[in-house]
Amino acid sequence: MQEENWDCVFFHDMNLLPEDDRNIYTCDIFPAHVSVAINKFNYKLPYQGYLGGIFALRPIHYLRINGFSNVYWNWDDEDNIATRVKLSGMLLSRPHLLFGRYHMLEEGQDHSQKQSVWRLGLRAWIHQRWRHDGINSLGYRLLAKERHPLYTNLTVDINFQNPEAPVPNRGIWRLKESF
Repeated sequence: MQEENWDCVFFHDMNLLPEDDRNIYTCDIFPAHVSVAINKFNYKLPYQGYLGGIFALRPIHYLRINGFSNVYWNWDDEDNIATRVKLSGMLLSRPHLLFGRYHMLEEGQDHSQKQSVWRLGLRAWIHQRWRHDGINSLGYRLLAKERHPLYTNLTVDINFQNPEAPVPNRGIWRLKESF
């Protein structure tokens, strides 16, 4: 986002295929949850506040929520983003259920149990950490940058802390992924 003048960024699960072309990929004045009706969930939201699948943010929204958390790996980051949007005071827009329909390709492994365990531990302290855990605390080093006609490939070395270590200055322990 630093080198280009992006006005809209989509975060899109690669296993979701749109079923209706009336769901326009544009940004509004609010963050948008685009995939509101997925076949896996019988074409309805699985729970109130769900923001999984596909969502869109303007760069100003991304900065306002302090980006993504740096402690989520693999699954369940959408709950964190949904909470960040809510805590930042922004509203969330959604298309009509008839337009926001998607078919989910099978993933091969069900991570719903893993998501539940992560949700319990990490949600407990998001209210205290969201302003300090995100884009403003991201540590990385750019190793390579390859420009291609349709994309730019960035290879980075991230500053990842031991997940068993206490969160700095908080005394809260991160969950160990050992199940």
